[in-house]
Amino acid sequence: MQVDHAVYEHDDSGQWRVRWTGADDHRRAAKGFQTRAEAEAHVAGSVLTATDTLVYRAMDQDVPLGLYTTARAAQAHAEHHARHLDSDLIKWLAEQADIPNVDDLTVTAWTWERPETSGPSNDEPISLYATVAGEEYGTGYTVLPLTLAVAYDPKAEG
Repeated sequence: MQVDHAVYEHDDSGQWRVRWTGADDHRRAAKGFQTRAEAEAHVAGSVLTATDTLVYRAMDQDVPLGLYTTARAAQAHAEHHARHLDSDLIKWLAEQADIPNVDDLTVTAWTWERPETSGPSNDEPISLYATVAGEEYGTGYTVLPLTLAVAYDPKAEG
């Protein structure tokens, strides 16, 4: 957004306030700045061009667990959930590895992998695998990269 007009005023309390109109004809106002420079910085920060943002959704099968700004944070959430909160997963892993007593189950590794076909792309899900008795099993936990668009783009519809 471009600023069409901004008015900076020094009020009776000694603080600065600003009123401005953007190219979209919306009027905006802010007050309580100690200096004019603070008021100008506020206007400048309010009109920065927004860009699409990449976020990461931690998932358990089709159930969203949370959204994060880094893949590592989403992985940490999903992995914690798998290790400590998903008793059905632990039972399933014991069955798959022919371990009759769940208490005897030892997961020797938790690893995150992208599909082999994905290459360097950032838009493929990352999947969590558990290694038990030398065998690797998919857990159903994934981290899905998502792009949050700034605006609707009808050309992006597939």
